[in-house]
Amino acid sequence: MQDIVQAIAGKLGIGESTVGSAVTVILQLVQEHADSGPAAALIAKLPGAQALLDSAGAPAEASDGGQGGGLGGLMGSVAGALGGQMGGLGALAQLQDAGLDSDQVGPLVGQFLDFAKEHAGDDLVNQVSGSIPGLQDLVG
Repeated sequence: MQDIVQAIAGKLGIGESTVGSAVTVILQLVQEHADSGPAAALIAKLPGAQALLDSAGAPAEASDGGQGGGLGGLMGSVAGALGGQMGGLGALAQLQDAGLDSDQVGPLVGQFLDFAKEHAGDDLVNQVSGSIPGLQDLVG
């Protein structure tokens, strides 16, 4: 995953640490919200993805009792209270908590999905990303 982190950081002018955190959030979203079979298949096809998830431990939203921090945490809490009806708001909040500005989220998610398609194919990536509420909305 370090290759994709470096590539996205270089293309978008975002620090590698922030990109690494955001990629971890995306992988956690895949693991938690996508159908388990396709999610596992995707993670297995992305070099270093499982190791990154293993090293991350608990999802970012759980690290503080699910409350999140700052505005992103507030939006995530509102989205959670509405039972996921707000689509990409929860994902946006988690990515903002990882250190992204709202205008960086779409390009980063798009770059990640492009990378995933190179390794796992369009069909699998589209199936997985389509099953995560609001993820496609973030790309624009």
